[in-house]
Amino acid sequence: MPSIRLADLAQQLDAELHGDGDIVITGVASMQSAQTGHITFMVNPKYREHLGLCQASAVVMTQDDLPFAKSAALVVKNPT
Repeated sequence: MPSIRLADLAQQLDAELHGDGDIVITGVASMQSAQTGHITFMVNPKYREHLGLCQASAVVMTQDDLPFAKSAALVVKNPT
């Protein structure tokens, strides 16, 4: 995956950006394996508890999950 600024990705996905738009995303990973530079997806509320341990630079999530975000977030209606 070529790197992309989070603000540019938000625009491409028509997502609402929360956090630093200058973060550079270099890959996609699961919540458990994500590291700095990765983006991950929050697709099920039962995984909210994992957000505190997630090392991703950003998470794609719904508005309902936003209060649990510990990093930058892209808010979309359906993160899948």
